[in-house]
Amino acid sequence: MGDRNGVWRLVPIELVVGAILIGTILIGAVLYSNAIRFQRFIEPMLAVLQPRSEFSGRFGNMIMKEFSDNSLSEIKLIGNILRVRRSFLTDDGSHREGFENYERLGRVFQNLFDDTWMRLNTDFIMVSLEAPFSLNEEENRKVREATAKEAELILVTILNTSPKLRMKYAPLFTSAVVSAPPKQSSEEWVTFHIMPSERLHAEVLKRLEKYAP
Repeated sequence: MGDRNGVWRLVPIELVVGAILIGTILIGAVLYSNAIRFQRFIEPMLAVLQPRSEFSGRFGNMIMKEFSDNSLSEIKLIGNILRVRRSFLTDDGSHREGFENYERLGRVFQNLFDDTWMRLNTDFIMVSLEAPFSLNEEENRKVREATAKEAELILVTILNTSPKLRMKYAPLFTSAVVSAPPKQSSEEWVTFHIMPSERLHAEVLKRLEKYAP
């Protein structure tokens, strides 16, 4: 033990400090190299996600302004797709309350189109309902026709909540029926697809240009 302490006493302090500094520099160089690689990987990803994230964030804020916390359980927003429970709009207990929810949705969509940036990045809004698929061709046709009428009625009701929405923005809405497997539950949803414009795609591509080799 004494011999070992003696050896350490013979090592110049400058050499010890120098070795520590060299080790610190090497560790720093490795960490810096890894950080550069991570940055090169993450920056293009953020460039792709940022415009869509901003779009979803603005749209989410519009929804939050119109609907209370208690009603948010009836609504699902995933990216640019908004889903609303059918019962939240029909409201068997109170016709007026159901229509007020239509009015709130109408204001959300009108605010979306009144926002210059959102309008430029939105092509159109599609209201869709699911029609359970049937192997019986005639039954399948009847179900799809009935569902198509319901989807169109929902669309017309939303447009009628505001003269401006109906007169100025009606061409930016459409309705559709989507075939789906037989329902596994009684839960029904109205889906609003906020279809992005080519401008949003162009903005993403523009952001990626600087990362091209």
